[in-house]
Amino acid sequence: MKKTRYSKGFTLIEVLIALAIIAIALTAIVKASSFNVEDSIHVQNKNAADLMAGNILAEAQLGLVAPQSNQEKTLMNTKLYWTLTQDTTPDKSVYKITVTIKKNPGSSNLITLWGFRYEQP
Repeated sequence: MKKTRYSKGFTLIEVLIALAIIAIALTAIVKASSFNVEDSIHVQNKNAADLMAGNILAEAQLGLVAPQSNQEKTLMNTKLYWTLTQDTTPDKSVYKITVTIKKNPGSSNLITLWGFRYEQP
């Protein structure tokens, strides 16, 4: 048999190096996409919390919600916990309303919204 100087194909080392490079690249892509999914879920929770806080504040300003309330509510397939507090202001006919929304009862606030309510004396 006659040996040729150049052989066709790849050596085992070349194939293993190529596979290692592909594995590293795929790992980075999968990790980046998982961060993207986590960010999307967080944005969805923030949007639901913002919408819910606006609704609760409007209901409180209309007098449809008790001044000191805690409840659990589901909006956009997201279970959230909200708290409403009503405090006095220097003007006795104006009340400050604070609505806080949390993902879990012990977690940090997703959103806090303030508003005011006027009651005729």
